[in-house]
Amino acid sequence: MIQSHNGVFKATMDARAGTFLVNGKPVKGLKTFNGTYPGPTLAMKPGDHVEITFINHLTSRRTFTSTASASRRRTSATTSCG
Repeated sequence: MIQSHNGVFKATMDARAGTFLVNGKPVKGLKTFNGTYPGPTLAMKPGDHVEITFINHLTSRRTFTSTASASRRRTSATTSCG
């Protein structure tokens, strides 16, 4: 888990292809983030300043879509990287 500290959330997300066990069987070519599958949990609080650096080591031209939802007055935000 990557958490915010003192109102600031900073993370580097390193995307790579990897092989991991899924239901006891190796699966090649999975998108991994920071060497894990699934990627880490990102924990921030409403009002935090957010800085995410995305490093793409993948060779395919796949699109990443991440959806973030916040509580209270903010509804949701969706970002994509292609």
